[in-house]
Parts: sequence; structure tokens; C-alpha cells
Amino acid sequence: MWAETGIAATITFIVTNLDDLALLIIWFSTAKTRSQIGRIILGQYLGFLSLVALSFPGWIGGQWIAPAWLGWLGLVPIGLGLRGLFRPTAGNSAAPIARRSLILSVALMTIANGGDNIGIYLPFFAGQSRSQLGLTLGVFLVMVALWCGGALWLVRHPRLMPWIDRFGAKVVPIVLIGLGIYIWWDSQA
Repeated sequence: MWAETGIAATITFIVTNLDDLALLIIWFSTAKTRSQIGRIILGQYLGFLSLVALSFPGWIGGQWIAPAWLGWLGLVPIGLGLRGLFRPTAGNSAAPIARRSLILSVALMTIANGGDNIGIYLPFFAGQSRSQLGLTLGVFLVMVALWCGGALWLVRHPRLMPWIDRFGAKVVPIVLIGLGIYIWWDSQA
């Protein structure tokens, strides 16, 4: 159960945060000092934790609603995945914002870009026990650090960016559909 929860949390984070990786790359490419890099990381954590807090009612509701009913919430990521397959977006862009409000700017961009996060986390949290939620949140926090480190690494190796731009948008919808099916199947709906 622990391994399954950890793997599901990791996949869920990756799928819902590929777009944030692109935004982090843009932010880090504009950073000139270590202080600015630190502010970007802090803003990313602040924004991400806000998305988790907004999704927390899914877990609370999951404590009182039968798991089989919660499984139908798996239709949300399936719908998002199908929408992504049939109506791909042009991608995200974020213009550099004034340095003194960098933390808030990154946080707000993360929140504004997080509709898919909330849509996925609500049903994902709903089917979890307290210990599974704790593990999921721990995985998410580690993944934010890895995302920030990965974005910094990618900024320093720009030859990899075209690959991310080319395949990222094609892979995410398929994984979202798979995640929705997992939520539905795991709940025995």
C-alpha cells in the first residue's frame, strides 16, 4: 500500500506540474542572483501549498462519503485528459515580473496555473486514509524541491528545452486519463 501510494503521488505530482516546470524554467532564466532563485523557490512552495490547501476539502469529504462514490471523481482527470488530447493549448508563458514582488508573483502564477492541480487533487485526496494523505503530502513537498532543482538544471542546459516543449503536451493528457482510470478502479466504483 505504501509503495502504491508513493508511486501514485509521484505520478500525480508530475502530471499536474509539468506546466509548472515550464514556468519555473522561465522564472529561473530571468533570475540574476542567488537571492532571486531563493525567492522563486519560496514562491513556488507558497503557491503549491495554497493549491494543496484548496484541495484539502476533497480529503475531508472522503472521510464521510463511501469510497465507491468517490471513485466517480476519477472522471475529472479523465475529462481533463480528453480535453487536452482534443484541444491542446499553445503552452504557458510568464513574463518576468518586478523583482521585489518575486515571491508573490511566482506564488500567484502557480495558483493561477493550478486549476488542473485542484481538479486532480480533490478526488485523489478523497480516497486516501490519513496515513496515505501524509505520505502523499510528503512526496509532494519533495517533488517541489526536485522540480525546482530540475528547472534550474534545465535552464543551465538549454538543448533539452525543445524536447520538453515537443513531448510534454502530448504525454500529459494520456497520463491524466490513466490517473482518472486508476482513481475510478481503485475505489471499486
